[in-house]
Amino acid sequence: MATPARVTRRNPGAAWWQTVDIDQGSDNGLKTNAPVVADGGLVGRIDRLGEEQSTIILLTDEACQVSVQVEGTPEVGIISGQRGQYDTGVPKLLLRFLSRDARLKPGARVFTTGRGGVFPANLLVGTVESLQAGALNTEALVRPAVDFTDLSTVFVLPPLQTQ
Repeated sequence: MATPARVTRRNPGAAWWQTVDIDQGSDNGLKTNAPVVADGGLVGRIDRLGEEQSTIILLTDEACQVSVQVEGTPEVGIISGQRGQYDTGVPKLLLRFLSRDARLKPGARVFTTGRGGVFPANLLVGTVESLQAGALNTEALVRPAVDFTDLSTVFVLPPLQTQ
């Protein structure tokens, strides 16, 4: 069962897109690495756990890496935030390690695969905006499903693995 939590603190500086603090912690049964969702899709995971509050590492942080698959395709890759690209006001995610000949259409939805033992399968992550083909593989820019500029309530899911 998901635990609702309120965002209580957000760093107004450079870390705005990296972490948020919530008003729930180990006293409420939360565990480190528990996945966190909000209206729309995946937010991140519990990074630091306190008794009455916790810190979430956001999907928009480059350190939060998630195994994903593009809906309706065999394409899988790793998605994460991007360092220093927040001047547009809307963060984008970078989807790496797609096949060299990936043919994704803008608007294609991206979901978690469940691999890695942290995030369950089939959580919506975002939608493909553009592709950049490389010599060895293809990368895509993805618009997050969650509005990270207006994050006030989140839901902490039970962890897939016991800590």
